[in-house]
Amino acid sequence: MFIGFQHREILVSGSGAVITDGTDFPVHVENGTSLSGFPQTDLMNAIDTAGDLSQIRVEMHFTGTQFGVKPPGTPMPRTIKLLNDGFKCPAPTKKGILGSQMYVCCVKDPKFKAKKPETTRFLPRRNGTLLPPTMNVTQSKAIFQLQVYKLPPDLNRTVFYPPQNWKINGFLNPDYTCGPPIRVSPMEFPDPSGLMSETEAIASWQIVCNITRRQSKHSQCCVTYSAFYNESVVPCNTCACGCSEDAACNPDAPALLLPPEALLVPSENRTAKAKAWASIKHRHLPNTLPCWDNCGVSINWHIVSNYRKGWTARITLFNWADYTFKNWFVALEMDKFYRGYEKVYSFNGTKLEGPGRLNRTIFLQGLKGLNYLIAETDGKDPGVDPRVPGKQQSVISFSKKETPGINIVKGDGFPTRLYFNGEECELPDEIPTASGARHSVSQLAVVLLTVVALLCTVDYF
Repeated sequence: MFIGFQHREILVSGSGAVITDGTDFPVHVENGTSLSGFPQTDLMNAIDTAGDLSQIRVEMHFTGTQFGVKPPGTPMPRTIKLLNDGFKCPAPTKKGILGSQMYVCCVKDPKFKAKKPETTRFLPRRNGTLLPPTMNVTQSKAIFQLQVYKLPPDLNRTVFYPPQNWKINGFLNPDYTCGPPIRVSPMEFPDPSGLMSETEAIASWQIVCNITRRQSKHSQCCVTYSAFYNESVVPCNTCACGCSEDAACNPDAPALLLPPEALLVPSENRTAKAKAWASIKHRHLPNTLPCWDNCGVSINWHIVSNYRKGWTARITLFNWADYTFKNWFVALEMDKFYRGYEKVYSFNGTKLEGPGRLNRTIFLQGLKGLNYLIAETDGKDPGVDPRVPGKQQSVISFSKKETPGINIVKGDGFPTRLYFNGEECELPDEIPTASGARHSVSQLAVVLLTVVALLCTVDYF
Protein backbone atom coordinates (compact mmCIF):
# COMPACT_ATOMS: atom_id res chain seq x y z
CA MET A 1 0.00 0.00 0.00
CA PHE A 2 0.98 3.66 -0.34
CA ILE A 3 0.90 6.19 2.52
CA GLY A 4 1.25 9.79 1.39
CA PHE A 5 3.24 11.27 4.25
CA GLN A 6 3.52 15.07 3.92
CA HIS A 7 5.13 16.52 7.05
CA ARG A 8 8.81 15.66 6.55
CA GLU A 9 8.27 12.46 8.51
CA ILE A 10 11.10 10.11 9.52
CA LEU A 11 10.03 6.55 10.30
CA VAL A 12 12.19 5.04 13.03
CA SER A 13 10.59 1.61 13.38
CA GLY A 14 7.54 -0.34 12.30
CA SER A 15 5.79 -3.67 12.69
CA GLY A 16 3.44 -5.56 10.40
CA ALA A 17 5.04 -4.11 7.26
CA VAL A 18 8.37 -3.22 5.65
CA ILE A 19 9.45 -0.59 3.13
CA THR A 20 8.81 -2.14 -0.29
CA ASP A 21 12.11 -1.05 -1.84
CA GLY A 22 14.06 -2.68 1.00
CA THR A 23 15.21 0.51 2.71
CA ASP A 24 16.08 0.02 6.41
CA PHE A 25 14.78 2.13 9.28
CA PRO A 26 15.19 5.01 9.96
CA VAL A 27 14.00 6.36 6.63
CA HIS A 28 12.81 9.74 5.32
CA VAL A 29 9.27 9.41 3.95
CA GLU A 30 8.30 13.05 3.45
CA ASN A 31 7.12 12.36 -0.12
CA GLY A 32 5.20 9.25 0.81
CA THR A 33 6.31 5.62 0.76
CA SER A 34 5.15 2.15 -0.28
CA LEU A 35 4.79 -0.64 2.24
CA SER A 36 4.53 -4.43 1.91
CA GLY A 37 3.09 -6.83 4.42
CA PHE A 38 5.53 -8.75 6.61
CA PRO A 39 5.42 -11.34 8.07
CA GLN A 40 1.81 -11.67 6.86
CA THR A 41 2.21 -11.12 3.14
CA ASP A 42 -1.29 -12.10 1.96
CA LEU A 43 -4.77 -11.12 3.11
CA MET A 44 -7.42 -13.77 2.55
CA ASN A 45 -11.18 -13.30 2.38
CA ALA A 46 -13.75 -14.27 4.97
CA ILE A 47 -15.17 -17.14 2.87
CA ASP A 48 -11.84 -18.93 2.43
CA THR A 49 -10.92 -18.52 6.11
CA ALA A 50 -14.31 -19.00 7.79
CA GLY A 51 -14.13 -15.47 9.14
CA ASP A 52 -10.71 -15.85 10.77
CA LEU A 53 -9.74 -12.23 11.56
CA SER A 54 -6.06 -13.13 11.89
CA GLN A 55 -5.98 -13.99 8.16
CA ILE A 56 -8.25 -11.28 6.79
CA ARG A 57 -6.92 -8.33 8.80
CA VAL A 58 -3.51 -6.84 9.49
CA GLU A 59 -2.38 -4.06 11.81
CA MET A 60 0.70 -1.95 11.22
CA HIS A 61 2.35 0.21 13.91
CA PHE A 62 4.94 2.90 13.21
CA THR A 63 7.12 5.09 15.40
CA GLY A 64 8.70 8.20 13.97
CA THR A 65 9.26 11.93 13.94
CA GLN A 66 7.43 14.63 12.02
CA PHE A 67 7.99 18.33 11.48
CA GLY A 68 5.88 21.40 10.79
CA VAL A 69 2.57 20.45 12.44
CA LYS A 70 1.37 23.08 14.90
CA PRO A 71 -1.35 22.44 17.47
CA PRO A 72 -4.20 21.85 17.04
CA GLY A 73 -3.18 20.42 13.67
CA THR A 74 -3.45 16.66 13.18
CA PRO A 75 -0.42 14.89 11.61
CA MET A 76 -2.35 12.89 9.01
CA PRO A 77 -1.02 11.70 5.65
CA ARG A 78 -2.21 13.17 2.38
CA THR A 79 -3.73 9.88 1.20
CA ILE A 80 -3.68 6.11 1.62
CA LYS A 81 -4.38 3.55 -1.09
CA LEU A 82 -3.71 -0.01 -2.25
CA LEU A 83 -1.09 -0.52 -4.94
CA ASN A 84 -2.14 -4.06 -5.84
CA ASP A 85 -2.98 -4.52 -9.52
CA GLY A 86 -6.70 -4.81 -10.22
CA PHE A 87 -7.91 -2.52 -7.43
CA LYS A 88 -9.01 1.11 -7.52
CA CYS A 89 -9.23 3.35 -4.49
CA PRO A 90 -11.28 6.56 -4.16
CA ALA A 91 -10.10 9.57 -2.20
CA PRO A 92 -10.00 8.76 1.56
CA THR A 93 -12.40 10.30 4.05
CA LYS A 94 -11.50 11.63 7.48
CA LYS A 95 -13.45 11.01 10.65
CA GLY A 96 -13.00 11.43 14.37
CA ILE A 97 -11.86 14.41 16.41
CA LEU A 98 -10.11 16.94 14.15
CA GLY A 99 -10.06 14.29 11.42
CA SER A 100 -7.70 11.99 13.29
CA GLN A 101 -8.96 8.86 11.46
CA MET A 102 -8.74 8.17 7.73
CA TYR A 103 -10.81 5.62 5.80
CA VAL A 104 -10.68 4.33 2.23
CA CYS A 105 -12.62 1.50 0.61
CA CYS A 106 -10.79 -0.06 -2.35
CA VAL A 107 -12.74 -2.26 -4.76
CA LYS A 108 -11.82 -4.48 -7.70
CA ASP A 109 -11.56 -2.72 -11.03
CA PRO A 110 -13.86 -4.50 -13.54
CA LYS A 111 -11.94 -2.97 -16.47
CA PHE A 112 -8.57 -4.27 -15.31
CA LYS A 113 -6.81 -6.75 -17.59
CA ALA A 114 -3.81 -8.56 -16.19
CA LYS A 115 -0.63 -8.05 -18.18
CA LYS A 116 1.29 -11.07 -19.38
CA PRO A 117 4.20 -11.59 -17.00
CA GLU A 118 7.59 -10.81 -18.47
CA THR A 119 9.86 -13.82 -18.42
CA THR A 120 13.48 -13.31 -17.55
CA ARG A 121 15.76 -14.50 -20.35
CA PHE A 122 19.33 -15.38 -19.52
CA LEU A 123 22.23 -15.24 -21.92
CA PRO A 124 23.02 -18.63 -23.48
CA ARG A 125 25.75 -20.67 -21.83
CA ARG A 126 28.38 -22.71 -23.68
CA ASN A 127 27.20 -21.11 -26.95
CA GLY A 128 23.72 -22.29 -26.00
CA THR A 129 24.72 -25.91 -26.60
CA LEU A 130 24.24 -28.94 -24.38
CA LEU A 131 25.21 -32.15 -26.15
CA PRO A 132 24.06 -35.73 -25.51
CA PRO A 133 26.52 -37.80 -23.43
CA THR A 134 26.77 -40.15 -26.42
CA MET A 135 28.24 -37.27 -28.41
CA ASN A 136 30.45 -35.54 -25.84
CA VAL A 137 30.43 -36.32 -22.12
CA THR A 138 32.28 -33.14 -21.11
CA GLN A 139 29.80 -30.91 -22.97
CA SER A 140 26.70 -32.71 -21.72
CA LYS A 141 26.54 -30.48 -18.64
CA ALA A 142 27.02 -26.80 -17.85
CA ILE A 143 27.46 -24.88 -14.59
CA PHE A 144 26.85 -21.16 -14.21
CA GLN A 145 26.32 -18.81 -11.30
CA LEU A 146 23.65 -16.20 -10.63
CA GLN A 147 23.75 -13.55 -7.94
CA VAL A 148 20.33 -13.40 -6.24
CA TYR A 149 19.27 -10.70 -3.77
CA LYS A 150 16.49 -10.96 -1.21
CA LEU A 151 13.82 -8.26 -1.16
CA PRO A 152 11.14 -7.57 1.42
CA PRO A 153 9.19 -9.29 2.68
CA ASP A 154 11.47 -12.28 1.98
CA LEU A 155 14.30 -11.31 4.33
CA ASN A 156 14.83 -14.55 6.26
CA ARG A 157 18.36 -15.70 5.46
CA THR A 158 17.64 -19.31 6.37
CA VAL A 159 14.65 -19.71 4.03
CA PHE A 160 15.19 -20.23 0.29
CA TYR A 161 12.71 -20.31 -2.55
CA PRO A 162 14.03 -21.87 -5.78
CA PRO A 163 13.11 -20.41 -9.21
CA GLN A 164 9.93 -21.82 -10.70
CA ASN A 165 8.61 -22.46 -14.24
CA TRP A 166 11.79 -23.87 -15.76
CA LYS A 167 11.88 -24.28 -19.53
CA ILE A 168 14.41 -25.44 -22.12
CA ASN A 169 14.40 -23.37 -25.30
CA GLY A 170 16.36 -23.78 -28.50
CA PHE A 171 16.36 -22.67 -32.12
CA LEU A 172 15.52 -26.15 -33.38
CA ASN A 173 14.80 -28.41 -30.46
CA PRO A 174 12.22 -30.93 -29.34
CA ASP A 175 9.68 -29.72 -26.77
CA TYR A 176 10.52 -30.25 -23.11
CA THR A 177 8.22 -30.23 -20.09
CA CYS A 178 9.96 -29.42 -16.81
CA GLY A 179 8.68 -30.43 -13.40
CA PRO A 180 8.83 -28.35 -10.20
CA PRO A 181 12.07 -27.99 -8.22
CA ILE A 182 12.49 -30.86 -5.74
CA ARG A 183 14.76 -30.48 -2.72
CA VAL A 184 17.65 -32.95 -2.82
CA SER A 185 20.84 -33.52 -0.86
CA PRO A 186 23.22 -30.54 -1.05
CA MET A 187 25.56 -30.72 -4.03
CA GLU A 188 29.32 -30.90 -3.46
CA PHE A 189 31.82 -28.74 -5.38
CA PRO A 190 35.62 -28.87 -5.58
CA ASP A 191 37.24 -26.37 -3.24
CA PRO A 192 37.98 -23.18 -5.25
CA SER A 193 41.35 -22.79 -3.49
CA GLY A 194 42.63 -25.99 -5.10
CA LEU A 195 42.79 -28.03 -1.89
CA MET A 196 41.85 -31.70 -1.99
CA SER A 197 38.47 -31.07 -0.39
CA GLU A 198 34.91 -30.36 -1.38
CA THR A 199 32.52 -27.57 -0.45
CA GLU A 200 28.89 -28.39 0.20
CA ALA A 201 26.09 -26.19 -1.14
CA ILE A 202 23.70 -24.61 1.33
CA ALA A 203 20.71 -26.07 -0.51
CA SER A 204 20.10 -27.94 -3.77
CA TRP A 205 17.05 -28.63 -5.92
CA GLN A 206 16.54 -30.93 -8.88
CA ILE A 207 14.38 -30.09 -11.90
CA VAL A 208 13.62 -32.92 -14.33
CA CYS A 209 12.74 -32.03 -17.93
CA ASN A 210 11.45 -34.67 -20.34
CA ILE A 211 10.94 -34.55 -24.10
CA THR A 212 7.23 -34.41 -24.87
CA ARG A 213 5.26 -34.86 -28.04
CA ARG A 214 4.81 -31.57 -29.84
CA GLN A 215 1.26 -30.19 -29.66
CA SER A 216 1.51 -29.01 -33.24
CA LYS A 217 1.47 -31.77 -35.85
CA HIS A 218 4.23 -30.00 -37.77
CA SER A 219 7.93 -30.72 -37.45
CA GLN A 220 10.82 -28.26 -37.70
CA CYS A 221 12.84 -30.21 -40.28
CA CYS A 222 12.06 -32.54 -43.16
CA VAL A 223 13.64 -35.19 -45.42
CA THR A 224 13.81 -35.63 -49.18
CA TYR A 225 14.49 -38.95 -50.95
CA SER A 226 16.31 -39.64 -54.22
CA ALA A 227 18.10 -42.56 -55.86
CA PHE A 228 20.35 -43.35 -58.82
CA TYR A 229 17.62 -45.52 -60.36
CA ASN A 230 14.98 -42.76 -60.45
CA GLU A 231 15.42 -39.35 -62.10
CA SER A 232 12.96 -37.53 -59.82
CA VAL A 233 13.50 -36.35 -56.26
CA VAL A 234 10.72 -37.03 -53.75
CA PRO A 235 10.52 -33.66 -51.93
CA CYS A 236 9.52 -32.86 -48.37
CA ASN A 237 5.81 -33.20 -47.71
CA THR A 238 3.53 -30.24 -48.33
CA CYS A 239 3.55 -27.91 -45.29
CA ALA A 240 5.87 -30.32 -43.45
CA CYS A 241 6.84 -27.48 -41.10
CA GLY A 242 3.55 -25.60 -41.29
CA CYS A 243 1.86 -23.13 -43.64
CA SER A 244 0.30 -19.73 -43.13
CA GLU A 245 -3.49 -19.59 -43.33
CA ASP A 246 -3.46 -16.98 -46.08
CA ALA A 247 -1.04 -18.87 -48.33
CA ALA A 248 -1.95 -18.74 -52.04
CA CYS A 249 -1.28 -22.45 -52.45
CA ASN A 250 -2.93 -25.75 -51.62
CA PRO A 251 -1.82 -27.06 -48.20
CA ASP A 252 -3.52 -30.43 -48.79
CA ALA A 253 -2.19 -31.33 -52.24
CA PRO A 254 0.70 -33.82 -52.53
CA ALA A 255 4.12 -32.32 -53.16
CA LEU A 256 5.42 -32.10 -56.74
CA LEU A 257 8.37 -34.26 -57.82
CA LEU A 258 11.52 -32.25 -58.50
CA PRO A 259 14.65 -32.44 -60.63
CA PRO A 260 17.81 -33.05 -58.54
CA GLU A 261 19.17 -29.51 -59.03
CA ALA A 262 16.06 -28.04 -57.39
CA LEU A 263 17.35 -29.22 -54.00
CA LEU A 264 20.05 -26.54 -54.15
CA VAL A 265 17.66 -23.56 -54.22
CA PRO A 266 15.20 -22.29 -51.59
CA SER A 267 11.68 -23.68 -51.79
CA GLU A 268 10.24 -20.34 -52.93
CA ASN A 269 12.49 -20.54 -56.02
CA ARG A 270 11.50 -24.09 -57.02
CA THR A 271 8.14 -23.39 -58.65
CA ALA A 272 9.49 -22.86 -62.18
CA LYS A 273 11.70 -25.95 -61.93
CA ALA A 274 8.79 -28.06 -60.62
CA LYS A 275 6.52 -26.94 -63.48
CA ALA A 276 9.17 -27.63 -66.12
CA TRP A 277 9.90 -31.07 -64.63
CA ALA A 278 6.21 -31.98 -64.60
CA SER A 279 5.99 -30.98 -68.26
CA ILE A 280 9.03 -33.08 -69.19
CA LYS A 281 7.69 -36.10 -67.29
CA HIS A 282 4.11 -35.58 -68.57
CA ARG A 283 2.73 -35.31 -65.05
CA HIS A 284 -0.48 -33.49 -64.24
CA LEU A 285 -0.20 -30.05 -62.65
CA PRO A 286 -3.10 -28.90 -60.44
CA ASN A 287 -4.57 -25.45 -60.96
CA THR A 288 -3.50 -24.45 -57.44
CA LEU A 289 0.00 -25.73 -56.76
CA PRO A 290 0.80 -27.40 -53.44
CA CYS A 291 2.56 -25.36 -50.77
CA TRP A 292 6.22 -25.93 -50.08
CA ASP A 293 7.58 -27.45 -46.86
CA ASN A 294 8.64 -24.16 -45.15
CA CYS A 295 11.35 -25.92 -43.11
CA GLY A 296 14.50 -24.27 -41.82
CA VAL A 297 16.48 -27.50 -42.18
CA SER A 298 16.05 -30.22 -44.81
CA ILE A 299 18.02 -33.43 -45.26
CA ASN A 300 18.40 -35.40 -48.47
CA TRP A 301 18.96 -39.18 -48.42
CA HIS A 302 20.24 -40.40 -51.80
CA ILE A 303 20.94 -44.00 -52.85
CA VAL A 304 24.27 -43.73 -54.72
CA SER A 305 25.01 -47.32 -55.77
CA ASN A 306 23.90 -50.93 -55.43
CA TYR A 307 26.13 -53.91 -56.09
CA ARG A 308 26.32 -57.59 -55.20
CA LYS A 309 28.10 -57.30 -51.85
CA GLY A 310 26.88 -53.91 -50.68
CA TRP A 311 25.50 -50.47 -51.44
CA THR A 312 26.12 -46.80 -50.64
CA ALA A 313 24.02 -43.78 -49.71
CA ARG A 314 24.75 -40.07 -49.43
CA ILE A 315 23.27 -37.84 -46.77
CA THR A 316 23.20 -34.05 -47.30
CA LEU A 317 22.17 -31.48 -44.71
CA PHE A 318 20.74 -28.15 -45.90
CA ASN A 319 20.39 -25.17 -43.57
CA TRP A 320 17.86 -22.62 -44.91
CA ALA A 321 17.80 -20.54 -41.72
CA ASP A 322 19.75 -17.44 -40.66
CA TYR A 323 21.30 -19.45 -37.85
CA THR A 324 24.51 -21.48 -37.66
CA PHE A 325 24.25 -24.87 -35.96
CA LYS A 326 27.38 -25.68 -33.99
CA ASN A 327 27.98 -29.27 -32.94
CA TRP A 328 25.00 -30.50 -34.96
CA PHE A 329 24.11 -34.20 -34.84
CA VAL A 330 21.87 -36.59 -36.73
CA ALA A 331 20.38 -39.90 -35.59
CA LEU A 332 19.28 -42.41 -38.25
CA GLU A 333 16.93 -45.21 -37.30
CA MET A 334 17.29 -48.12 -39.73
CA ASP A 335 15.02 -51.12 -39.35
CA LYS A 336 16.24 -53.08 -42.38
CA PHE A 337 19.92 -52.26 -42.80
CA TYR A 338 21.33 -51.25 -39.40
CA ARG A 339 23.44 -54.42 -39.11
CA GLY A 340 24.96 -53.75 -42.54
CA TYR A 341 26.43 -50.35 -41.61
CA GLU A 342 30.16 -50.18 -42.40
CA LYS A 343 31.48 -46.61 -42.50
CA VAL A 344 30.64 -42.94 -42.89
CA TYR A 345 33.40 -41.07 -44.69
CA SER A 346 33.08 -37.33 -43.96
CA PHE A 347 31.32 -37.46 -40.56
CA ASN A 348 31.88 -39.29 -37.31
CA GLY A 349 29.52 -42.27 -37.15
CA THR A 350 28.62 -44.50 -34.20
CA LYS A 351 26.36 -47.54 -33.97
CA LEU A 352 24.32 -47.10 -30.80
CA GLU A 353 23.66 -50.02 -28.51
CA GLY A 354 20.90 -50.32 -25.96
CA PRO A 355 17.26 -51.27 -25.47
CA GLY A 356 14.50 -50.77 -28.00
CA ARG A 357 15.18 -48.58 -31.02
CA LEU A 358 18.76 -47.78 -29.96
CA ASN A 359 19.79 -51.16 -31.35
CA ARG A 360 18.98 -49.95 -34.85
CA THR A 361 20.19 -46.34 -34.67
CA ILE A 362 23.33 -44.75 -36.15
CA PHE A 363 24.57 -41.49 -34.65
CA LEU A 364 26.30 -38.96 -36.94
CA GLN A 365 28.17 -35.77 -36.06
CA GLY A 366 30.63 -33.40 -37.73
CA LEU A 367 34.36 -33.98 -37.63
CA LYS A 368 36.46 -31.73 -35.42
CA GLY A 369 36.69 -28.32 -37.06
CA LEU A 370 33.90 -29.23 -39.48
CA ASN A 371 31.06 -29.37 -36.97
CA TYR A 372 29.34 -26.17 -38.15
CA LEU A 373 26.26 -26.18 -40.35
CA ILE A 374 26.48 -22.56 -41.46
CA ALA A 375 23.50 -20.30 -42.09
CA GLU A 376 21.94 -19.51 -45.46
CA THR A 377 23.85 -16.81 -47.38
CA ASP A 378 23.20 -14.53 -50.37
CA GLY A 379 23.95 -15.77 -53.85
CA LYS A 380 26.81 -14.41 -55.96
CA ASP A 381 24.51 -11.73 -57.33
CA PRO A 382 21.78 -11.16 -54.69
CA GLY A 383 19.59 -9.34 -57.18
CA VAL A 384 19.45 -12.35 -59.50
CA ASP A 385 20.82 -15.47 -57.83
CA PRO A 386 18.82 -17.32 -55.14
CA ARG A 387 20.15 -17.65 -51.61
CA VAL A 388 22.60 -20.47 -50.91
CA PRO A 389 22.01 -22.87 -48.01
CA GLY A 390 24.63 -24.05 -45.55
CA LYS A 391 25.51 -27.62 -46.46
CA GLN A 392 27.25 -30.71 -45.04
CA GLN A 393 27.52 -34.01 -46.91
CA SER A 394 28.92 -37.51 -46.55
CA VAL A 395 28.72 -40.94 -48.19
CA ILE A 396 27.82 -43.97 -46.06
CA SER A 397 28.68 -47.54 -47.05
CA PHE A 398 26.72 -50.69 -46.18
CA SER A 399 27.41 -54.39 -46.56
CA LYS A 400 24.80 -56.97 -47.57
CA LYS A 401 26.53 -59.77 -45.67
CA GLU A 402 24.55 -59.17 -42.45
CA THR A 403 21.32 -58.17 -44.23
CA PRO A 404 20.48 -60.95 -46.72
CA GLY A 405 17.36 -60.36 -48.75
CA ILE A 406 17.58 -56.58 -48.67
CA ASN A 407 16.23 -55.07 -51.90
CA ILE A 408 17.62 -51.59 -52.44
CA VAL A 409 15.86 -51.00 -55.76
CA LYS A 410 12.50 -51.83 -54.15
CA GLY A 411 13.02 -49.12 -51.52
CA ASP A 412 14.66 -50.96 -48.60
CA GLY A 413 17.54 -48.45 -48.40
CA PHE A 414 15.71 -45.57 -46.72
CA PRO A 415 15.70 -44.75 -42.97
CA THR A 416 12.70 -45.43 -40.77
CA ARG A 417 13.21 -42.28 -38.67
CA LEU A 418 15.62 -39.36 -38.86
CA TYR A 419 16.44 -36.84 -36.11
CA PHE A 420 18.33 -33.56 -36.39
CA ASN A 421 19.58 -32.10 -33.08
CA GLY A 422 17.01 -34.22 -31.26
CA GLU A 423 14.06 -33.05 -33.38
CA GLU A 424 12.33 -35.79 -35.38
CA CYS A 425 12.19 -34.72 -39.02
CA GLU A 426 9.16 -35.48 -41.17
CA LEU A 427 9.77 -38.20 -43.76
CA PRO A 428 8.23 -38.11 -47.26
CA ASP A 429 5.07 -40.05 -47.98
CA GLU A 430 6.66 -41.72 -51.04
CA ILE A 431 9.83 -43.72 -51.69
CA PRO A 432 11.66 -43.73 -55.04
CA THR A 433 11.55 -47.11 -56.75
CA ALA A 434 12.64 -48.47 -60.11
CA SER A 435 9.14 -49.66 -61.04
CA GLY A 436 8.62 -46.77 -63.48
CA ALA A 437 11.83 -47.57 -65.37
CA ARG A 438 11.00 -51.26 -65.55
CA HIS A 439 7.49 -50.44 -66.74
CA SER A 440 8.86 -48.46 -69.72
CA VAL A 441 11.25 -51.29 -70.56
CA SER A 442 8.39 -53.82 -70.56
CA GLN A 443 6.42 -51.61 -72.98
CA LEU A 444 9.44 -51.52 -75.32
CA ALA A 445 9.69 -55.29 -75.15
CA VAL A 446 6.03 -55.64 -76.17
CA VAL A 447 6.60 -53.35 -79.18
CA LEU A 448 9.69 -55.31 -80.31
CA LEU A 449 7.84 -58.61 -80.01
CA THR A 450 5.00 -57.20 -82.11
CA VAL A 451 7.43 -56.08 -84.83
CA VAL A 452 9.12 -59.51 -84.87
CA ALA A 453 5.74 -61.23 -85.16
CA LEU A 454 4.81 -59.03 -88.12
CA LEU A 455 8.12 -59.76 -89.86
CA CYS A 456 7.63 -63.45 -89.38
CA THR A 457 4.11 -63.23 -90.85
CA VAL A 458 5.36 -61.36 -93.93
CA ASP A 459 8.14 -63.88 -94.56
CA TYR A 460 5.71 -66.75 -94.20
CA PHE A 461 3.43 -65.47 -96.96
